[in-house]
Amino acid sequence: MNLPDATRRTSSRPCTALITFLTARLREDLGEIWGRGDPPGPGRPGMAAQLSVIDDVLRILASGRLPVRAELRMLFLAYGQHPEFDRGWHIYLR
Repeated sequence: MNLPDATRRTSSRPCTALITFLTARLREDLGEIWGRGDPPGPGRPGMAAQLSVIDDVLRILASGRLPVRAELRMLFLAYGQHPEFDRGWHIYLR
């Protein structure tokens, strides 16, 4: 049975490291969003929309799952230059 990415549980250690990494980065982003508290600018969604998206991804990660590939790809683009990012994690995009 082929399950969508967001419903496929994962138990490998590298994936656990990826989940930990993404959770930490997203929590940092939450802190920055809350700290800004400013209104949305042109082309930028409001705080509620930003928090909702991050919260949804954090719930998926907290359950031991990875987001769907499209979301995972965006997260890799956002955090791929972080010093703790492991390029080996690209295997999860397959």
